[in-house]
Amino acid sequence: MKLRALTIAGAICVATLGATLWITSASAVPVQAPANPAPAAKPPQSAAPPKSVFAIPPNALGPINTSGKISLLRVHDLGTAYGPPSDQIDVEVVVQLSNQPTKAFGFQLRNDNYLPSRQGQLDLLRDAFNNNWTVHLDYLIATSTSNNATIIRTWITKP
Repeated sequence: MKLRALTIAGAICVATLGATLWITSASAVPVQAPANPAPAAKPPQSAAPPKSVFAIPPNALGPINTSGKISLLRVHDLGTAYGPPSDQIDVEVVVQLSNQPTKAFGFQLRNDNYLPSRQGQLDLLRDAFNNNWTVHLDYLIATSTSNNATIIRTWITKP
């Protein structure tokens, strides 16, 4: 399988030349970036960026994989969270799959080191939603009884 790697603002995007596309943060991808990438322009920051809360509870399960067609793609304001207090995830992007209507998966979309890869994940999810493609998610979940989970990796496949 041939892979093509691109660097986008510090994240590595990898696409097969076939039907599978995926993106993840640079720290999780064992491919090399181009030898002389152009320096990424950094937006000016007026204050410290919001801290990414990526705490994993001691009893967390994962990574776990699931896939399906997206039935809900939600993006909401920072700090509004998703889910009931007993099963809440601190995220800004939420996805539900048609084959798992009681579960929700999400990730943060904050001005931190994860932003480039998460913007890429949101773009993939939007494309999958608009084109009815199958989306694949790797996620972490607090407990086996939780219905809401945190996405750590996203990719799509076309029919």
